[in-house]
Amino acid sequence: MQRDIHVTADGRRLLVIHGHELDTVVQNIKWLAYVGDVVNALIALVEKPEAIGEVFNIGSSEEVAIGELAARVKAMTGSASEIVLIPYDQAYEAGFEDMPRRVPDLSKIRRFIGYAPTIGLDEILRRVVEHSRITPPEVAPAKERSRK
Repeated sequence: MQRDIHVTADGRRLLVIHGHELDTVVQNIKWLAYVGDVVNALIALVEKPEAIGEVFNIGSSEEVAIGELAARVKAMTGSASEIVLIPYDQAYEAGFEDMPRRVPDLSKIRRFIGYAPTIGLDEILRRVVEHSRITPPEVAPAKERSRK
């Protein structure tokens, strides 16, 4: 997921969500995994010859609606930022579609390598917030960011 915090001309910070209001805030369900868990799973899979040619889901089974996620981030940071919804047709090219629910089935990877997420969503968010506080964001015009 991308970091969508926009600063307005008057210096207000907005937390932006893309989608359709009801679908996005309530029904757009995602999972977020700790990168360390993903890396450890990849290493374990590389070391298992029987995993060659197989397809695995790696992630978390902890579901969160995007609107709830935005509210949790706002609460954790103590932010006064407004949560703003931008419809897909204004944010993306014509024809863009998002899957309303993305939660991976982890049963296969659990059988192969005993994978289970070790870090929950609240701890992931806490770590990201802490990192963001000590690491200044890259500030570049939108056109420059899109070229990277």
